[in-house]
Amino acid sequence: MPTTFREYLSDSLLRVGSERALERRELEQGIATESVDAPGYATAASAVRAARRVESAVLWLGWRLYPRTFAVGPGAID
Repeated sequence: MPTTFREYLSDSLLRVGSERALERRELEQGIATESVDAPGYATAASAVRAARRVESAVLWLGWRLYPRTFAVGPGAID
């Protein structure tokens, strides 16, 4: 459970970014079944590329905000 605003924001960004990545992947799979010459294919492909950029930025920001200290229990590192 996040205890600081930074942890809360980081967790939220990582969760949202991960969810959007899964949704984008499903969309890509749906588009892959269509012909490249199909009407609207180019527009859909551009939307997927834009979504990938946004999701990458959200995930990057979430990881950058993640606190640098990790609580490592005894025996966690060999």
